[in-house]
Amino acid sequence: MTKRKTITDLARKAQVSISTIDRILNGRNPVKQATVEHVLEAAERIGFYAVSTIRDRLGSGIPEKTFGFLLNSKKR
Repeated sequence: MTKRKTITDLARKAQVSISTIDRILNGRNPVKQATVEHVLEAAERIGFYAVSTIRDRLGSGIPEKTFGFLLNSKKR
């Protein structure tokens, strides 16, 4: 049975701190996009279990847009 890779394993492979991995996974504080991309590559290489979560964090920097509609009634 293979051992599941841990946050410590990912931090070591990506050469970043454990707190950086924590911030990426939990969305606590902003992390540079280049760092997230680097961590994602390392996560894919070692088979880290939360690769999809890291991918989601890459898309979270996209600004959210809201649309509103004003409907006028025909009655005056």
